[in-house]
Amino acid sequence: MISVTYDEIEAGAFIEAAKSRETGAIVTFVGVVRDDGIESMELEAYEEVANADLREIAEKVTEKYSLNHVDIIHRIGHLRVGGPSLL
Repeated sequence: MISVTYDEIEAGAFIEAAKSRETGAIVTFVGVVRDDGIESMELEAYEEVANADLREIAEKVTEKYSLNHVDIIHRIGHLRVGGPSLL
């Protein structure tokens, strides 16, 4: 799944969905909002362009590294410190 979303990111659900008999490893990166003296932040994106850019990244790394599957989920909207912003 490639997505820009206002929804909470549930990393565990994506990890479970990535499991298959053909997959020997699952590598996950979860970006979180760090405390730089803030309580929360607002992220905006031009969703059509952001989704196209994320799809392009996924296609390139899938081909280059012969990956079975790539998910990229980027949150926008109101995010609190400690909350996931990217998977």
